[in-house]
Amino acid sequence: MSDFIPSDSETDALLSRVLLIEDQPLAERAAAFAAVHDQLQSVLERGDAQQRSQQ
Repeated sequence: MSDFIPSDSETDALLSRVLLIEDQPLAERAAAFAAVHDQLQSVLERGDAQQRSQQ
């Protein structure tokens, strides 16, 4: 399990981004959420890799 806890500013930034995406037309919304997914997946995978390298 990861010890990563996002800062308030990171949480606020993600929330703002999601709210902006929600106001977009459906096709654009789907692409924007896919981009958010890819970015979050990348962050999680880097964290997992760092955690494994520290063990």
